[in-house]
Amino acid sequence: MKRSSLKEMDFLHDIKSIEEEYITNYGHAPLNVSDWNPSDEFKEKMLHLSVMKNNFNSIEYVFSYTFNQESHNDILKKLGYNNNSGERAVLITPNGSTSIRNVLHWLKENHFNRLLAISPTYFTVFYGCRDYNIECKEIFLNRNKDSFFINENELFNEIKHADAIWLTSPVYCTSTYFDSTMINYFIKVLNMGKVIVADESLCMSGHELIRKLGKYKNFIGIYSPHKSVCVNGNKFSIITFAKEEKLLFNDWVVALSGNLLVSNGIAVNHFLSNDFNVYNQAFTYEINLNFIKLKDLLNQLNVDYDHKSEGYLVTLYFPNISGKKGYDKTFLKELIFKTGTTMIPGIRNHFSGDLGFCFRVNLCCLTDCMVHSLIRLISYLQQF
Repeated sequence: MKRSSLKEMDFLHDIKSIEEEYITNYGHAPLNVSDWNPSDEFKEKMLHLSVMKNNFNSIEYVFSYTFNQESHNDILKKLGYNNNSGERAVLITPNGSTSIRNVLHWLKENHFNRLLAISPTYFTVFYGCRDYNIECKEIFLNRNKDSFFINENELFNEIKHADAIWLTSPVYCTSTYFDSTMINYFIKVLNMGKVIVADESLCMSGHELIRKLGKYKNFIGIYSPHKSVCVNGNKFSIITFAKEEKLLFNDWVVALSGNLLVSNGIAVNHFLSNDFNVYNQAFTYEINLNFIKLKDLLNQLNVDYDHKSEGYLVTLYFPNISGKKGYDKTFLKELIFKTGTTMIPGIRNHFSGDLGFCFRVNLCCLTDCMVHSLIRLISYLQQF
């Protein structure tokens, strides 16, 4: 079968082939601790809260500008930004990947051709830059037990050669948010006139950078509220930007991604209703319980993890193993066959290799079966 040039998808195909071989040998699939979707048990707990009401017809075209300005302002308000002065505009898109593509196109249209990506970052950013001939320099976050950071001199030396910065908050696959020192760096960058694009698609309510950076016209934010609570079917995304950019975004979204789906409109109304608040509260309660359970296990087994996670993705770290092992198919095959477990290595999500071998855990999947799989996986990795 012909492969694409997407190395991240190549990796998933490689893992799939290992899983199929495992199934042939053992009659069942290895358990994936990094899956995007929640477990059946978790879905059953949340099912009665997940119903979304449909008051949209399925015949007419729906675009972001079909929603009135009040709806746009209500979305911003729920994200923690008061737009009474009308300084910011909103573009609603079907999903985060579509928002990323629209923002990259906006950068190209405005001749911001040099992007500095602070990784870990979602992989579609890099392929979008390639398609638009945007020069993309990648630098990596360092880490301690409480936070992620970049040396100030390193950051601002790189900023000199960039038109815009791309960052992900919370730090991708960690549910860890930037501390005040890093936020002050971002404010300094904005005051220099550089553009900051913040992909906050997985941001839990209350942590949005727009609360502190939204007053700057050169701040662009991407949000997908349902994704932050692990709802991946009925959802929407927004891009928020200075009002002066509204025409460019509204015109080009028609060419780049077309109209919205009825499900997007339903999700917008759900987000603006109290039903979303109820779901978010119940979701947070459940993942917090699971995080307590996971922390107890990791502390017993002496495993490093993201101590200040506030979300459903937590990354575990094994500095005794090179992060580059995440590219080693032979290593991963042996790991899967020895433990009956599979995962997404952090280096595949653009984590620094200096952080050692790491992988994310989805707290929405933390069943008893997954706990046993994690124990086998951790024991295996600690032997190196």
